[in-house]
Amino acid sequence: MKNNWTLISILIGIISGVIAYLLTDSWKIALILSVPVTGISLWLNPKLFFARIAIYAFSALLGLNKFAFEATGKLFGVEFTLKNDTASYITTAFLGIISLVSLRYFFLERNGKLEGTFLDFSRNSNSVGSINGENITVNQNINKK
Repeated sequence: MKNNWTLISILIGIISGVIAYLLTDSWKIALILSVPVTGISLWLNPKLFFARIAIYAFSALLGLNKFAFEATGKLFGVEFTLKNDTASYITTAFLGIISLVSLRYFFLERNGKLEGTFLDFSRNSNSVGSINGENITVNQNINKK
C-alpha cells in the first residue's frame, strides 16, 4: 500500500498539536504549532527531494548575485567606500549547475526513470524481506589483501 504524503503530513500536524496541548494545556498554542508543522511536513515530501535542492541552489544563486552595489562618499571629512561584490563566476556557475542537475533528476524521478538506481529515494533499501525458520546462520568470508 502506498501512503499518501498529504494524509501523513496532516497526521503529523495533529499529533504535534495533541502533544503541544498535553504539554501546555492551551488549545491556541497547539493550533499555532500544528499548522506550521503540517506545512513543514508537506514541504519535506521525499518525492520532492531534488526539487527542493534545485530551489535552494537557485535561491542562493539569485541572492548572491542580486545585491551588488558600491557607494562612495565623505562623512565628517572622512572618505569612505561601501562595496558589496557579486558572487564569483565559479560560485555562480556551481550553483547554476546544481540547480540544473537537480531539476533534471527531479523530472527523471517524476517519470520513473531513476527506479533501481542509487538515486532512487522512494525505495526502502533496509528491508530484507521475510525470513522464516529457526536457527538461521549467516556465513560471511571477507578476504583481506
